[in-house]
Formats: sequence, structure tokens, C-alpha cells
Amino acid sequence: SGSSILKSIEWSVARTGTITPVAIIEPVELSGAMVSRCSLHNLSRVKELGISPGATVIAMRRGGVIPHIESVSSPGEGGVSWPNDCPSCGAPTATNRNEHVRGGEVVRVIETLACSAPATCPASIRGTIEHFTKALDIDGFGPKMVEKLMAADLLDTVADLYRLGPGDFLGMEGVGEVLAAKLVGGVQGKSSLPLVAFLTALGIEGLGEVTTRTLSERFVSLERILSLTREELEVLDGFQETLAETIVTGIEQRRPVIDALLEVVTVQSFAIAPVTTASGPFTGR
Repeated sequence: SGSSILKSIEWSVARTGTITPVAIIEPVELSGAMVSRCSLHNLSRVKELGISPGATVIAMRRGGVIPHIESVSSPGEGGVSWPNDCPSCGAPTATNRNEHVRGGEVVRVIETLACSAPATCPASIRGTIEHFTKALDIDGFGPKMVEKLMAADLLDTVADLYRLGPGDFLGMEGVGEVLAAKLVGGVQGKSSLPLVAFLTALGIEGLGEVTTRTLSERFVSLERILSLTREELEVLDGFQETLAETIVTGIEQRRPVIDALLEVVTVQSFAIAPVTTASGPFTGR
């Protein structure tokens, strides 16, 4: 751990619209590395610490990797504050409460800050596109390329990836005819997607590879999964009340993105591989 001074709090917008606080501190050495940015996790953590610019803070590297603020040893200037408007699009921010329930009782409440209009927020759209292309192994669409395409009004949604033609890339620095054709071909090569891959690429909180495969094996089609209720999810093994709520809410929020994608891609229903019996020279002996 190390002591430092908090210079400011930076609020970063994730693909889900969640706005995450990051502490910008005077550089301090932690576990052999100079650190100037530390995680503050969520709005609840900011409130718990009572942190504000000018505070003396104790920073640590969690697991020797992720730097975070452990505590505040002396207060800063003024009170704790957070943005009323999204730092990316200017829409009003909303405070969400996530209740952790154990044995029917609420044991912890975590508050998070979020953009109230993630469907049209540039930071959220950019993060969604980057996650989609990375999850599906579509090469060439890193942060810089996505930013260029959005600045040129060629990308407003994930679905717009499938409407790009080679001519849209020409004139961009470092992109010739061969690369342009490769970029378009990489996207079009992912126009028919397995159910698990499609759901995972959406980046919906709670729908990781394991939960997505579980739902795909049980409910088979995208239409059925999109219509799932909290009650249907809660009865499944491993899907407690909080996770069920998170998944259903996430699907509702992502529905415009999903509907737009279904105009340009085909999603295959989940197919369970048939059980085959091996045979050989010793079969039956």
C-alpha cells in the first residue's frame, strides 16, 4: 500500500451505461509499479469513503494487479459529489440500487450511477460495438477504428457494422483497398451466429459464457430467452433473485440493439450434439 493525494475523480461510462468512478492520484509506487489511477468501484464506495479532491488516500493493488483506494486518512476539500449529467452525452444520470439478498433478507445495498439514455450515449455505443467485435473475433475494430467510424457518422449502432462497404473505409489513414475489403469480409463472415455466441457478444450484465450456455441448452431459441421472466430464471440452479433481475433488466435495456441486429444477422437455435456410439473391431466381443 502507499499514501497519496487525490487530484480528481474521473467518471467513466461503460457499455451498459453504468458510470464508474476512477480516482486520479499523485503517482505512487505500488508493488513495484507507479500508479496514478485507482478504482473506486461504484457510487456506494465513493459515499462510504467520503472521498473528495485533496484527500489523503491509502492506495493498494488488489491481488497485486488492480489498484484501488483502500481508505481515506484525511479529508479533502468540500463534500462528496458525483455528476448529475452523463460525462459522455449530457443526459441526466440515474442512481440504481442493487440489493444483495441472503436468506430472504437484504444484507447489502450497492448504489451505482448510470446514464439514463445508454441507447444513444456515444460512450455506451462505442463500448457495445467494441465488445461485440471482440467477442466474435472480428479483427480490425479496436477503439481507434470504432471511434473513426462513429466520428464519420458511419456507426450509430452495432447493426451498422453489417451495413459498412469497402468504400466507407477508403480515405482513412492506413486503410487501403485490401484492408477495407478484409474488414467488411470479417463482419459479413459473422452474419449467421450460434445462439451462445450472439448472446455473449451483446455484453449484457449477468449473461457470461456459463449462464448463456445454461439458458441456451434449456430454452433453445433466442425468442424464448428474450421472453424469460424473473420468476422463470429464479427457479434455475445458480440463478438467484439478484442475477435473475439483472439479466431480465439487461435484456429489456438491450432490446433496441437486439431488434436492430436481427435485421442484419441470423441467430441459430441451440443444437444439442447427438450422442454417437463408437464401433470398432472389438464391438460386441
